[in-house]
Order: sequence, then structure tokens, then C-alpha cells
Amino acid sequence: MAAGDYSGNGTDSIPVSGPGDISTVEITCTGATATDVVVLNIQSAVPSDVNGTFSFYAVPGTNIVTVTASRAQLPTAVTVDVMTFKSA
Repeated sequence: MAAGDYSGNGTDSIPVSGPGDISTVEITCTGATATDVVVLNIQSAVPSDVNGTFSFYAVPGTNIVTVTASRAQLPTAVTVDVMTFKSA
């Protein structure tokens, strides 16, 4: 595959987490590799609390993408789509 070619996609939900716990989910993304570029599409409302709005980051791996909340105590589950593309 050439740089920029689509390599995979997947959908899952980042679960609610309690005090001191940071939510994470591994999304199956057949064709993904650790060097791919990941695009996140948040399908549901992004929650916020007294500390502000949550953000999320993604780390690609072999056939998975791990998506993690920016901080602990995610108050609601968040559905997310991921798409991966080959990097340069």
C-alpha cells in the first residue's frame, strides 16, 4: 500500500469510568498497523464536567486502535468510529 491509502475501520464505545480510572477501548481495525494515521469520529455527545470537556486520543497497533479518554471519570459512554490510513 502507498502512503495515504485506506487500511481499516472500526466502531466501539469508550465505557464510563469511575474516580481515578481512565477509560480506554481497543477497537478491532483489520488492516491497521502501528505506523498508520488514525482519524477519530466521535458519534455521541462529548461529555464534560466541572473540569471541562473530555478529549480522546488514539494509538494504532496491529489490527487494533486503542482509544483513551484524556482523564479519569468519564461520566457517559462515548461511541467512536476509527479509520486508519498508511503513513508516509
